[in-house]
Amino acid sequence: MDVTEFLTWDSGDRSGRNWQLRDGMPEPLTINTVSHGSICAELGALIANHLHAAGSACHAVMYVGVVPGVRSADNARVPTSR
Repeated sequence: MDVTEFLTWDSGDRSGRNWQLRDGMPEPLTINTVSHGSICAELGALIANHLHAAGSACHAVMYVGVVPGVRSADNARVPTSR
């Protein structure tokens, strides 16, 4: 399966689980929890605060969906409910 197929693919799973494409194969992700979300938010804030304090031109961005530069036709870290 390639990224284009994955983005329109329906797993038939109605649990609300998110999926990603790894090396051409759909892979279920663990179900998000409040603890996981809290950890992600804290890490994002720590990184953003550090960059700001250092006067860096870089900035932290949190968003869903990454298509890596390497093997991008076979990999999509785009968690979506299927």
